[in-house]
Amino acid sequence: MTDTDRGPFGELMGLLAEVFNEPVSAARTAGYWLALADLPFPDVRAGVQTALRDCRFFPKPAEIRTLASAQPVDATWVNQMLSEAISGRDVGPFVRLFITRLGGLHAVEDRLPNDRLPLVRAMYPGILAACRARAIPIPTEASVAGPAYLALPDHVQRRIEHWIEHGDDEDSDDDHA
Repeated sequence: MTDTDRGPFGELMGLLAEVFNEPVSAARTAGYWLALADLPFPDVRAGVQTALRDCRFFPKPAEIRTLASAQPVDATWVNQMLSEAISGRDVGPFVRLFITRLGGLHAVEDRLPNDRLPLVRAMYPGILAACRARAIPIPTEASVAGPAYLALPDHVQRRIEHWIEHGDDEDSDDDHA
């Protein structure tokens, strides 16, 4: 979150206070801000909205993170992105910090992915802290996930496509096939 999100964040905290009938002090709001500041505001808002719907008690910051699917990516994902950086893909500032700390792109290329992974895991907490200190966005599982597609059997997919084209026609030939 950025400083411009402080007002809307305060409104979210006030909303949580009202819904859960629990007081929210300035200190509590500041603590939640510190615990969630590394997340993009839309993730925090999504987490609060889910908490309002699903929680029975005032949520802790860790619960808001989980509800927002705002778990930082893991070291395995970073290692995969390092391999993609070798092939010339832009990997963003988060992964570029790993490249720098590993000694540059040539040093990344010189290690096999299985040899890199323990190094990435060891430096991960320090990179997270550096990103938070420099206001570098930390990718989350939700932000890197592609769109989810539901695999449907072919006959179901054909019925859906037919329905989209022709509406709800129960006497069609496809229904009797």
